[in-house]
Amino acid sequence: MGSFRTTGRARSVLALAAVFGAVPAEAYYQYVHYLVPGAPNTPVYRKFDLSILPNKTVTFLVTDSGPAVFAPNDDFASVLSQVQQAAAVWNSVSSSDLRVAFGGVEAANQPATTPGGDVVFTELPPGLLGIGAPTINEPATAVNGPNGPFVPIVRATVWLSNDTTQGAGPSYLEAFFTTAVHEMGHALGLQHTFTGAAMSQGVLRTTSRTRPIDLDDVAGLSLLYGTKGYTATVGSISGQVLSNGQPVALASVVAITATGPAVSTLTNPNGTYRIDGLPPKQYWVYVNPTPPDAFQNYGIKGPYDVTEKAIPASPPFETLFYPGTRDPNQFGIVNVAAGAATPGINFSVQPRAAVPVYDVMTYSYSGQAYAKPALVNTSRGLNTIVAQAAYQTTPIPLSVMVPGFSSAVIRPYGNPIALALDLATFVVSSGPRHLLFNFGNDMYVLPYGVVLVKSDPPSIAAVTPNADGTVTVVGTNFASDSRVYFDGLPAVACSLSCGTAGASFAGNAEAGFLTVLPPPGYSNQLANLIVYNTDGQNSTSYQTAPATYAYPAAGPPQITVTPTALPVGSSAAVDITSTNMQFVNGQVTVGFGTFDVSIARLWVLGPNHVIANVNVPANGTQGVSDIGVISGFQMAIQPLAFQIQPPIPLQPTVAAAVNNDSFQQTMYPGAYVSVYGTNLTLAGVNPQVTLGAQPLPVVSAVANQLNFQIPAGFPTGLALLTIGNGAANSFPFAVEVDSTPPSIAGVVNALGQPLDNTHPVSVGDLVTVVLAGADPTLVGSTGRVQVTVSGVSMPVQAIAAGAAPGTIQVVFQVTQSFAGAAIPLVVAVDSTHTDPVAIIVR
Repeated sequence: MGSFRTTGRARSVLALAAVFGAVPAEAYYQYVHYLVPGAPNTPVYRKFDLSILPNKTVTFLVTDSGPAVFAPNDDFASVLSQVQQAAAVWNSVSSSDLRVAFGGVEAANQPATTPGGDVVFTELPPGLLGIGAPTINEPATAVNGPNGPFVPIVRATVWLSNDTTQGAGPSYLEAFFTTAVHEMGHALGLQHTFTGAAMSQGVLRTTSRTRPIDLDDVAGLSLLYGTKGYTATVGSISGQVLSNGQPVALASVVAITATGPAVSTLTNPNGTYRIDGLPPKQYWVYVNPTPPDAFQNYGIKGPYDVTEKAIPASPPFETLFYPGTRDPNQFGIVNVAAGAATPGINFSVQPRAAVPVYDVMTYSYSGQAYAKPALVNTSRGLNTIVAQAAYQTTPIPLSVMVPGFSSAVIRPYGNPIALALDLATFVVSSGPRHLLFNFGNDMYVLPYGVVLVKSDPPSIAAVTPNADGTVTVVGTNFASDSRVYFDGLPAVACSLSCGTAGASFAGNAEAGFLTVLPPPGYSNQLANLIVYNTDGQNSTSYQTAPATYAYPAAGPPQITVTPTALPVGSSAAVDITSTNMQFVNGQVTVGFGTFDVSIARLWVLGPNHVIANVNVPANGTQGVSDIGVISGFQMAIQPLAFQIQPPIPLQPTVAAAVNNDSFQQTMYPGAYVSVYGTNLTLAGVNPQVTLGAQPLPVVSAVANQLNFQIPAGFPTGLALLTIGNGAANSFPFAVEVDSTPPSIAGVVNALGQPLDNTHPVSVGDLVTVVLAGADPTLVGSTGRVQVTVSGVSMPVQAIAAGAAPGTIQVVFQVTQSFAGAAIPLVVAVDSTHTDPVAIIVR
């Protein structure tokens, strides 16, 4: 599915006919089929099968050829950085069980058995920003999963312009990033909505780099891949839409608040709907017909019935707010509670010959430059914005209002006719707001039609390199929430010294200073700098040319990779060293050019050294693929340099190594380690374990599990684990040995009495936990320690040295009752935690 520019309607081109002829048909919101016998209105969604994805992760790979033509000052490294960040956006949805990763580059048409997403570059029709779609095996066949039937996605594709002067434009600008997020959302299983969120078509989309997705996108993804317990945190609204007593199919039903995000769905063939993923609060709900262009070209297709015939949308009808009104004073309040459904929110609408207007865009102006959507500065007394329909003359409504904010004075504007809207403003909270257009016998709702801000956009006046490698950016309308991006990658904000992320802002709005550490760049790279504020504005909001920064000259990046071949069904630690590259934690991507090689974990050991544990599935496709390493904008690619080979008979394979204590997530001296894999031991042969070149005794072993203990005094850090079964040795597998976590030596109440059945504690009581083996520098550092009781965080009051040598006392207050039950107490220190002990809280 595609996104369009606002400059005109897209046209199909013959050059794409062969490409998109193979793209599977698409449904709506999620990709929908009605395949359940006896339940013709029960949707079955397309989605990735988490049970066959490595670590529940879908990886996106970018064709190594890149775009053929670049805009001035644009390059392939910047394109890759935006795909990487788009993947990170979808990966950040905590209510989704699906993880999304950027895996670097691949050769064109790289075969693989594992599902994944390809990012390719092609000529796009005029005005089209990009296209994204998931592929399924035809005919559509449902399989059963833990949450019911679904149609598996076997591969997905994102098409971007082969010319970055076209399509979404230069990759360092915000529009390229938001387009990449949008098209990747299609690849994951989401279709267009009309709420202004990331999955809205380009005409209506209002997302930004600082708000890349919205609640509508989160709800859509979480409906497909929701985590366990997600539905208990949100509620739903359901009902039916009828027109003259007949069901309305594919009507857009939207839950909205005056100052919050909108969440929508489309009705089933029988007019029923259910909006899931709503946080507990009060909503308005309205229904409107889908725009006339919603099902054209690269828009919504389907949904499909059991014969795979597309189900059409019902004819146009009036837009109404529940319980059946267009008067904002009469909008009904719909309450949503966590874990609960709110049914019966029904609509009875009257047919209309046509919708009054659709695909409306808003603009604000600064001189000849404009911003879309319109920015309204509430520190001014009057703002004039322009509203214009993308594909028709804009009709003049009776009124336009921003709920909870202002009504507009309406004037005709320009030719073809648009609308000038004069908004008398007053100081209110910032953020997106909705526009309601009242036409008397009908209305149009534009979610997030304007963005309220309290100042003008940031502006860069000067960029100055410093001797320590940092860069100072000087300008106006900077603030502590301002962030600097180099060619679309965020810089590290520096406080006292770089390497410490934090507020770097100094000065004031009239003369501000931001000191940052640029991401690693390539030789003589001329990076475009843009400052973003969290209110959605940036230093190019009104299309001013970005400031630039020149990276110093350097030699070409080179890498040495060992090994460069692995058999199917194996895992191994791959060692990578480099010259003329700077590896930085959090900015390094290692890829092997195929979905059949996954990265289990990666360690940056130094500025020129990385080790990654990689896995090749038993059903992986044998053949060659690219090796690519990316750090910031630096990239080293070895085309077709990695090989997946046939299996080695009887070779042991280490798939994972974990602490045998399921409560502990790290391994440390004294811990028992469970190794999982294949062929770990053979009949009649004692397996051999070597960790960091030190042979260790095996405690127990079967073919797919082996247990051993890390000896006391074993050095911390990365160590290579190998298993020998008498017939062959495994490939080395990297294991991180951490410091031994502290243990709870005692728990006492304020009187010093141990907590037991005769000495429980109550809400408000102070409890002291004595930790053994804790870092002595913890004293006074309450920010490094967290106490939970039955998973509930308790406030830490003090941390002091204990009475016994080598102990620390942590004092916390009980803030919740547990009705006298014995419940677990856990103390977390930095990234480690104690084993639980039971206490009784009344």
